[in-house]
Amino acid sequence: MSDSGKKPSNRSAHPRDPDTIAKLRARDPDGLQQLFEDHGGIVRARLRQSFGKLLDASDIAEVMAMTSIRVWYATAPFDPALGTLRAWVSVLARRAALRLLDTRRRIRNREEARDLEQMSLPLNTASAPLSAQREELFRDAMICMRELPRMQRTVLMADLAAGRPADARPLAQRLSTSVDSIYVSRHRGRRTLRQALIDRGHEPDAFEQRFPDDDEDDKEIGA
Repeated sequence: MSDSGKKPSNRSAHPRDPDTIAKLRARDPDGLQQLFEDHGGIVRARLRQSFGKLLDASDIAEVMAMTSIRVWYATAPFDPALGTLRAWVSVLARRAALRLLDTRRRIRNREEARDLEQMSLPLNTASAPLSAQREELFRDAMICMRELPRMQRTVLMADLAAGRPADARPLAQRLSTSVDSIYVSRHRGRRTLRQALIDRGHEPDAFEQRFPDDDEDDKEIGA
């Protein structure tokens, strides 16, 4: 309570909130529009603050779209006694962001598992067993690759699966980046992984056999 005996105003509330709630309960699309006009900016800002390193602007736009769908089809109507409309929408948006990240993580894990399965095959034949030396190289490569940044790791795993430098354009589309970034990631990843494997006692030639070089990539990045 303030000295005047009046309850302090809730800064996260909006004068139109009661009307917005009524329209949402009546399935009036104007309620959804009002909701995001009055609170969408703050909700986006909170998403950027919490997930700015994981989600870009297009991702946040996708999260906001998912949130609007959740609001529209919410089975439990909003209860003002439990908090503000903005807080409710912020919770839904955060859940949508976490759901998006979890979906991407599961997709990435499936792709990496598939790539690992492909990489375990010898380069020339699908039935010949791996030698002890190549098994050790493969195991150590996997250990070292876990320490690489995600993009470098993904590019090198694609190279291993292909048995040669993988096409940069599909990789760039898959990772939502530029072709030049794929070239740079490959160059940096190869250099770091090569040294890590040499430090573990592997010969440079063994590394080159599993990670064939591509002169065109070096030209692109000015190596």
